[in-house]
Amino acid sequence: MKEYLVSKGIEANRVYTEGKGEKQPVTGDKCKGNTKSKALIDCLQPDRRVDIEVIGTK
Repeated sequence: MKEYLVSKGIEANRVYTEGKGEKQPVTGDKCKGNTKSKALIDCLQPDRRVDIEVIGTK
């Protein structure tokens, strides 16, 4: 996502990205199971995210 924003003209030093997931899951212990079933993958989907912050001035 950072590369996309930079390609649209935003300076790279103004874009901060941080991957979330295992370190800060939003699903908690709601998703149980040790198989790669579709249900487990779907349950864990909200944990796969990136926070993006763009610093700028008007």
